[in-house]
Amino acid sequence: MFAKIQDLVAFLLVGSMLIMGIIGMFGLGTGAMVQQPYSMAADWKEVVSMVAVAFWLFIGAEYVIPVSRNVKNAKRNVPLGMMIGLALICLVQSIMVLGFHNYTPWGELEASAAPHLLYGENLLGSAGKIWMTFVAALAVVSTQNSTVNGLAGICQGMAKMNMMPRIFAKTNKHGVPFFGVIFVSVFIFVFAALSDGSSEAISFLILVGSVFWMISYIFAHLDVLILRHRLPKAPRSFKVPCGPLFPCIGIAGTVYMILNISTDPTERMMIWLVTGITFLVLGIYSFFWIRIKMKMPVFKSVPIQKVMAMENSMYYTIRKRRGLWR
Repeated sequence: MFAKIQDLVAFLLVGSMLIMGIIGMFGLGTGAMVQQPYSMAADWKEVVSMVAVAFWLFIGAEYVIPVSRNVKNAKRNVPLGMMIGLALICLVQSIMVLGFHNYTPWGELEASAAPHLLYGENLLGSAGKIWMTFVAALAVVSTQNSTVNGLAGICQGMAKMNMMPRIFAKTNKHGVPFFGVIFVSVFIFVFAALSDGSSEAISFLILVGSVFWMISYIFAHLDVLILRHRLPKAPRSFKVPCGPLFPCIGIAGTVYMILNISTDPTERMMIWLVTGITFLVLGIYSFFWIRIKMKMPVFKSVPIQKVMAMENSMYYTIRKRRGLWR
């Protein structure tokens, strides 16, 4: 059911955005076209800050991993699907930007709390606004559907390896990790409540979330470098090409975006502070959970054989019977 809903929503969403982008890019709309420079900002730091916001569009490709076990020829199709998806997002959004340039003044766009609706109305009048409202609804459904399903699946996998409370591993009669779904959904509602419909609050929370995800991606890059050095012959589903080149480029670019996440020094420090406190809380939780619950050393690497054994559901059962896990 998840895949059917996601496929339908994704096709309608991408198709609508592509059509509206092409209409705007070629000046085929019913509204009045505007003349303005292609660049909204000339200062490099402002551009980097905007890139950090745009980075949010590309977050979440890893959500396909929890459902990869149900994908045919996952070794080839999962990495290929992730790359095609990211490239498609970049293409469609680029076309949309060209449409925005032709029909939406940059000043009005920056001040608007709903820039996508402004573009739809400027492009095709009331019909365009209604169409873009439909697109926005599809985007919400697609994002929440993939986020809830993906994060719930990740929490389920971690719970099976005793990295999170066991309740996250429990499923209903349909095989859905229901507690993870509820937990992630509540977190999303809290996010919405904190934003309170304010464009500034939404922008701030998006930047905080972007920094949080950027740091997690830096850890992923470091993992690739370390594992490539320690276990060069280990079997893997996908091998990053060109050795350490792409991970190093990814780390450098991500660090630069984090350091220039906002042009406002006060906002930048607040973003770093909120992100830092979040990681500190998670770090303290992880330290005591690993030491007390998992009964494992915190800063000692785990042999790959043991990691692979953890994926077996009997691993938890055996360790529980031996009194190692509770």
